[in-house]
Amino acid sequence: MNPLSSATLEGNIIDNNRGIGTSNILRLHNGIYRTANGSNSVYENYPLQLYVDDSTVNGFEPYRLANLSMTVHGGGTLNYTIPYLREIIQGDWSDFTGTLVAYGINTEEAYSLLALDNNTGFPNNRVVTTGNTKIAAYSNEQVFAIGGLSGNAGTFLSCGGTKTPSFGNGITTYIVGGAGTDETFNGIINNHLYGYASEGSGTTTIIKTGAGLWRLNANNSYAGPTTIEEGKMIFNGNNTGIGKITVQEGAILAGKGSVAAAVAVAGILEPGDSSIGTFTLKDNLTLEATAITSIDIDKTNNTSDVVNIAKDATYGGTLKLNVTGTPASGDKFKIFNVTGAVQGTITQFDPAVPGPGLLWVFKPALGELAVQSPNFVEAPSNLSLHAPVAPAGTPSMISCSWADNSGNEDYFILERSIDNVTFTDIAHPAANATSFNDGGCRPA
Repeated sequence: MNPLSSATLEGNIIDNNRGIGTSNILRLHNGIYRTANGSNSVYENYPLQLYVDDSTVNGFEPYRLANLSMTVHGGGTLNYTIPYLREIIQGDWSDFTGTLVAYGINTEEAYSLLALDNNTGFPNNRVVTTGNTKIAAYSNEQVFAIGGLSGNAGTFLSCGGTKTPSFGNGITTYIVGGAGTDETFNGIINNHLYGYASEGSGTTTIIKTGAGLWRLNANNSYAGPTTIEEGKMIFNGNNTGIGKITVQEGAILAGKGSVAAAVAVAGILEPGDSSIGTFTLKDNLTLEATAITSIDIDKTNNTSDVVNIAKDATYGGTLKLNVTGTPASGDKFKIFNVTGAVQGTITQFDPAVPGPGLLWVFKPALGELAVQSPNFVEAPSNLSLHAPVAPAGTPSMISCSWADNSGNEDYFILERSIDNVTFTDIAHPAANATSFNDGGCRPA
């Protein structure tokens, strides 16, 4: 079916509020519904029951300025060509489980608006943005669901809403992923208000739900918080928004990009995206008691996932190790780089041991995972000697300090030599000591 019609009554594209012919039901079965020659000043209405048949690919090409109030059903694909900025989604799409491909072709501005004004959004269908499509709320303080969102570079998910004395700043929450599909969005999530192409004062908030993954590859700037309730959310770009990222139990935060926000994980932290990678956090990281940090390790080339943390880290939960190759005593893997302060530790591992007769040991101060035998005592490091010149006729003092890298030593042994050949045992500092003063020394 490929009907071609035009507006017959001002403000009402369907004669007598009916569809084509005498029914307000329009069923698309591999067809295109196109309207033309409408008004450039009056919004036209679409009070349809629109059925998009399963397993079909269809087109919807309305003339500009439209109240798209149709109720949409079915599970097919609807290719919607967006001609301008003021074609407003007002109908109920909750019975549509197919795919909406939004293709923006407006040339008068830098974008074409997929403007939402139906209180629910697209709760059960996929949306794929192409061309120069920008999704945005028509009014302020809205919550919209999108079953799944993929899109090309050059498209946007924006705040919308308006900045006026009566509305205040735009605030929009998007709940994405309820359809449970795996999606990749190469567009940008930002804070643009409705009808604006700059950040303005909007606040876009994201809630990831559903079992699927949602991969974000662009450099996003949205300012609101992110809550990952279900499934996996992957950040591969440089994300500058400072709204806190919260990962609930069972949900997954992954990526090989960077995020500027503080991150709190009760679920799973998984650096990389389907392969070994580095995930950069520019604020604090908190791993709660239920958290699982999943680390890929390739013993054959001595590489592993890494989490860089620009501020403070609080460790907890479990380390899940996915190892290629055979671990051996003495292996070390730097899995966290922390610039700020460190609290807590990780003492639970999956698998519980790297192999027969071996143990995992996590060193929070170093962010290092080591493989050790049960009785292995790791040598101290960073030995420092301070030997100021004493006044004539008085004994000298040599101050020694070191980093204690083991937790199971009985004591340390300090030896002194004047020729680097013959050494004399001079002291046994206690376990966990990190310094000793050797007094009574005289010049040789």
